[in-house]
Amino acid sequence: MERAGSVQAKGLAQPLATSVALPGAGAEVSVGLRPQHLKIDPAGSSHRVDLTEALGGVSYVHLSAPSGEKLIVERHDQISLEPGAMVGVGFDGKDAMVFAQDGKRLR
Repeated sequence: MERAGSVQAKGLAQPLATSVALPGAGAEVSVGLRPQHLKIDPAGSSHRVDLTEALGGVSYVHLSAPSGEKLIVERHDQISLEPGAMVGVGFDGKDAMVFAQDGKRLR
């Protein structure tokens, strides 16, 4: 195992810098990000808005990445995003969970 590094997650434009022990370079891992940890950047253009579910105090924005990956972002504001709009997606790397190929979480 290597210590620290970064991984590229399908569906996200920015690489994920992490301090967890990673397998060697080029090894496959899975990255998990919860909807409440993703942030929408209205000035970005990497993801297409498919649908916004407005549920009172919370909204769930369904996005498609250029790779075809689907993401859901939880929001607590009243900003409306129309289907077809392009946005960016960001997150804090400390919120990401990284899993080995066997499904065990790397720490």
